[in-house]
Amino acid sequence: MRHNRSIGVKVVFLGLLVLLLFGNYSCEASLPKISNLDYTQTTPINSKRLVVLESDFFEDVLALGIIPAGAPKKNVSYLQQIQGISPMTWQNIQETGAPWLPVNLENILAMKPDMILTSKSRQEIYPLLSKIAPTILIDPKSDYPDWKTVFYLVADALNKKDKAVEILTDYQTRLQKFRKDMGTRLALTQVSIVYLKTEGSIFLFNKEFFGGKIVEKIGLSRPPSQTVDKTIIAKMFPGYGSIYLISWEKFSDADGDVMFVVSDDIRKGNTAWEQIRTQPLWSKLKVVQQHKVHQVNLYWFGSGPIAANQVLNDLEKYVLYQNRSIN
Repeated sequence: MRHNRSIGVKVVFLGLLVLLLFGNYSCEASLPKISNLDYTQTTPINSKRLVVLESDFFEDVLALGIIPAGAPKKNVSYLQQIQGISPMTWQNIQETGAPWLPVNLENILAMKPDMILTSKSRQEIYPLLSKIAPTILIDPKSDYPDWKTVFYLVADALNKKDKAVEILTDYQTRLQKFRKDMGTRLALTQVSIVYLKTEGSIFLFNKEFFGGKIVEKIGLSRPPSQTVDKTIIAKMFPGYGSIYLISWEKFSDADGDVMFVVSDDIRKGNTAWEQIRTQPLWSKLKVVQQHKVHQVNLYWFGSGPIAANQVLNDLEKYVLYQNRSIN
């Protein structure tokens, strides 16, 4: 009887934990499922040479403490520094190529994987991939899935669900603490997010992209110019959904109580960052005059728990504790 009661308590606890982490999902059974089209294959319980074909899955794998044999690492190089991965270890992760390009099967074969992890978008080449190694296709059931759901699915595929629950619980605790510590300032603080291209183009983000979703989820507000629906943006700027270009004359739309400037040229001489600070309209922004502009790295474009926690670090440092910057 005592043993049964202990099991019952554990089951109830797990159910409550999943409800806490995933909101609309009442239990693990209702989460999107891993899709393996060839159910006769078995995947390694502990893969030694995992090859990952998606950038967001690569971040999830690293967060779970796994260094893959191959991954699309070129566009997420910031992960190396954040995770403290040595140059030699990073170099040993072979490049699989950009996720939006066709898979080079010969390249994958040469990596000698014992497991391949990819998305259901690769369904057409599944028969070829599965001849190289047991292949798992993950299907989040959405074009814009919540990163926590995808992370949990990746962890499930790699037999790391307990580790994922631990990471997600810690993240949720950080969100709750931030809200509590902000108090009445939370909803009154407008966070502007600007993206600078190296050629000097200025983009504003709406709430749909990774960093924007975190800012919204935590309860902070955004300037009106950055709450435009993605369908409207797509009509105004074909090919765009969560980001749109503005002219220097419209730069006042980027003003807010705090501004995060996401730049892809931090390691390239900061030419865009220097250019924007010499513009006459720059000094007229309230956020500039109050020294609340902060340059951040590309993890604001991230896709998993590593980047999410880095974004939270920025929000704590510059919004909660209001550290000043030099503009």
